[in-house]
Amino acid sequence: MTNHSVFISQDGEEKFTPAAIVQFVLLAIIFVIAVTGNGLVCFVVYHFKQLRTIPNILIVNLSLIDLINSLVNMPLFAGFYVFKWDVFKGKWISYLLTSLHNYILYLNVLTLIVLMADRYGAIKFKQRYHAWKTTSKVRRAIAAIWITSTALMAYLGFRRHRILSQYEGLSILEYRQILYKAEGWKVAICVFGTPLIIFVVLGTLIWRSVRASRRRIKAISGGDNCSPQGRKMLQLLREKELQTTRNITIIVVAYFVCFAPAIAHGVCVRRDIDVPWLEYFAFFFTYFTSACNPIVYSLRTCRFWQVIRDLLKPKRKRDPVLPVVRTTAKTFDTPLKGP
Repeated sequence: MTNHSVFISQDGEEKFTPAAIVQFVLLAIIFVIAVTGNGLVCFVVYHFKQLRTIPNILIVNLSLIDLINSLVNMPLFAGFYVFKWDVFKGKWISYLLTSLHNYILYLNVLTLIVLMADRYGAIKFKQRYHAWKTTSKVRRAIAAIWITSTALMAYLGFRRHRILSQYEGLSILEYRQILYKAEGWKVAICVFGTPLIIFVVLGTLIWRSVRASRRRIKAISGGDNCSPQGRKMLQLLREKELQTTRNITIIVVAYFVCFAPAIAHGVCVRRDIDVPWLEYFAFFFTYFTSACNPIVYSLRTCRFWQVIRDLLKPKRKRDPVLPVVRTTAKTFDTPLKGP
């Protein structure tokens, strides 16, 4: 491997290079942000009944996925890449860690697609869509996300075994290079490139729907029959849709930035081109999304900040509109108005 994070001195003691220290510090920062952000999202939705809306159920699913990614995949990555522990060798440990990493990616990407589709339906069809969607349907959508991701992981696992079955006793990174040179680079382009196309298409549709909605709101609010209260409500609706458009733009840009190194790394490995640090960032930015998602989807909204501030108050001073309740299966059965 070209990227040596550690070296072994003559007395057998492992020494860390400056590159390994920088890599670990960057990963540790992302770990803290991801665990804190996603944990906070799950915590406030668990405590506040009014936040258990259909979009927020999808966001909690995304936060749980990102939390698993942070607590499981990030420490494993530090072990086999940064520290290069000897325990992370062999074909089956390579299968396990690669499958875990890819499984979270599939779950993450499919959940983002469903979230964007939900926002498009809410803006395009408005009340018709809100009347159609229910908590049972969003649960089925979440189940479909996990089943589809599991099927993808199993299918690609069989293909991975067919390619790597003849190799024994290699490190995880060596197995990955063999896999990339065979056909893994094609899989990377498909797995990362196809969702990007879907994001761009859905983002364009959402932008066009918001633009059409803005024209309708402007025409209605400018009419003589529109009351001041009506104008205020229309303005709030317009601001909410504009916020959605900004979020979608951030999602598309962040997705491209985070997964471009993985695509570039796959192409470089295929062509035997050595680019220092590209392999590290190909992993690192797939974890970086776990820190970005709670900020994009939840913590930028006033409603979440309101309940976070409320949690910091003593119980007797908390907003009675946002009571703390226990989470039960029944509480998710009643559709609630979103923030």
